[in-house]
Amino acid sequence: EKTPTGVASFLRTYQDRLDKTAVGEYLGREREYDGGFCLKVLHEYVEMMDFEGMEFDIAIRHFLNGFRLPGEAQKIDRLMEKFAERYFIQNRDTFASADMAFILAFSTIMLQTNLHNPAIKDDKRMTKEQFIKQNKGISADGELPDTVLSDIYDRIQAEPISMTNNDKQGKRIKKEEVASNTFVVFQASTDKRKKDLFNTERKEMVKAGEAMFRQYSKRGSVFFRNSSRTDDSSYVRPMFELVWPPFIGVLSQILETYDDSSMIMLCLSGFQLCIRLAARLDFSTARNTFVNALIKFTTLDAVKEMKSKHIQCIKM
Repeated sequence: EKTPTGVASFLRTYQDRLDKTAVGEYLGREREYDGGFCLKVLHEYVEMMDFEGMEFDIAIRHFLNGFRLPGEAQKIDRLMEKFAERYFIQNRDTFASADMAFILAFSTIMLQTNLHNPAIKDDKRMTKEQFIKQNKGISADGELPDTVLSDIYDRIQAEPISMTNNDKQGKRIKKEEVASNTFVVFQASTDKRKKDLFNTERKEMVKAGEAMFRQYSKRGSVFFRNSSRTDDSSYVRPMFELVWPPFIGVLSQILETYDDSSMIMLCLSGFQLCIRLAARLDFSTARNTFVNALIKFTTLDAVKEMKSKHIQCIKM
């Protein structure tokens, strides 16, 4: 039966026999695609899930069991936004708002990448203290207990989130190799294999970006318009949606680890431009995340040594 409920039920029932990459691409389709049918399927698909009483990262694992996350940030955004909404509804004692759950979901995926991506050196991996600090003040609605964040870190560190096409097989051969996509680790035995896998992942991300630009270029005769155009947000917003999550990760890492004044000022300039762009595009989630991250680096809410970079954050 080709109804949102029927298709969602089909995807859930036969998830072990379907191509999980294709399912992820289908569920993450644009709101306008097929008259919004795929978006309705996504809503029905998530509504069929029961996250009540589940730990947050365990719920993410359960959510991703039936498909593989697509490579495009805006598709991931749609999927994780619906997940966060569903989790919040069923676990109101854990989060003060769905936005808080959404931001932590992104942060958890980024933690997964940081801890298990073989391209990242061990001395650059995020510590538990850094993860807890990063997620302090992520929302104006309230704070997450340190114990919740600490437990998420421990479980992700102990076992990466599996997003492969064959989870059962992946578990059987986990000690030898874990299949990987954008956020999944290959526990390879040689450096050459790790490099090959990283290059494959990078190429897939480039292809995803190129596909996005081709998609939007088809909506008009040319992609670039005359600068006199009154509203170019239809082109800028999808690009910003693609890059803001890694942007805030990079900028936060620089502020956390460097004290060089020129580096700090360049980083703060990046924060300022991202906040302005998010406000201009009416992208409240990105804007609030950047602002809250900047507030965190003022250290006004903590008893610790105040350095020059913290003062610059206050001035900003």
